[in-house]
Amino acid sequence: MSKVKEITHMNNTLELPKSEIEKWNNYISKDFVDYDAEGFAELSTVWSKTVKFSDGFEIDLKVCTNNREDGDLWSEAVLFNENGSEYSCTDCCYGIDGDFELSWFDNTTGTMHEYKLTVKGV
Repeated sequence: MSKVKEITHMNNTLELPKSEIEKWNNYISKDFVDYDAEGFAELSTVWSKTVKFSDGFEIDLKVCTNNREDGDLWSEAVLFNENGSEYSCTDCCYGIDGDFELSWFDNTTGTMHEYKLTVKGV
């Protein structure tokens, strides 16, 4: 296993209207959401925002649905390279505001790449 020789830190902020954050956080906090009534498809992404970083990588912040029996929503952040390949993702989250931290290790150079997306309401 390669050792970490260098660490890069990338930070970016996504500003969203407070009402948009509140809307999606309310959906996520509900025990059950009627997908048909809300127009949501089962097992899908119902909302997303993409934030690009200066090195070409990007983080997609998403709100997703489960199956109809569960009827709940959850969020995640996914790190992609400039070609759209997935490099890292968070566990299921229960909100779209705050900090989302993702990283990946380049074993050819020994560089740990750390990304932090801060989502805040305006």
